[in-house]
Amino acid sequence: MPDSVEPGLQTTQSFSMPESTPIDADDKMNSSGVYGYGIQLVAVEVDAATGEVDILDYVAVSDCGTVINPQIVDGQVIGGIFHGFAGALYEELEYDDDGTFLSDSYLNYAVPTAKEAPDVTSEHIETPSPKTPLGSKGTGEVGTEGAPAAIANAVNDALEPAGIEITSLPLRSRQVWSLLDETGAEQTGD
Repeated sequence: MPDSVEPGLQTTQSFSMPESTPIDADDKMNSSGVYGYGIQLVAVEVDAATGEVDILDYVAVSDCGTVINPQIVDGQVIGGIFHGFAGALYEELEYDDDGTFLSDSYLNYAVPTAKEAPDVTSEHIETPSPKTPLGSKGTGEVGTEGAPAAIANAVNDALEPAGIEITSLPLRSRQVWSLLDETGAEQTGD
């Protein structure tokens, strides 16, 4: 390369789907597009002696437009929640200080099984999309995207009395225990 050109790569790209934006000011937010919406509520209990997070209650309400087969929608939402739950509490790509990948097998990469899966109450709101022939929207992403934040916020609320603020995921029991140990909450039973 000539001396005046610095090596490197750069690209800028944008995408807009006008069909998914509101038609006018009176258009309802949920009925304007093809994207699903949802909310997740989680109640947890944290064992101060071990750092183990136990999910006591999990409720998910989603809007994927017209629901054609409720069992398939539940499967998508709950499967997505399990994927997000795994990322929030178990799965972690770990490297040592030299950059060596440490979690390269299932011996040292925690993957939850059905035994660890939380029971999820899944409910639906139907706001049909005027942009699709059947009024349907996406649904699988609703569970995956919301679960890590919902779980982290529930754990954050549970640990708030000990002065602990959650700032990263996953919340494996050893990390939670370490946070509790640093504040002395483990010894006091807080």
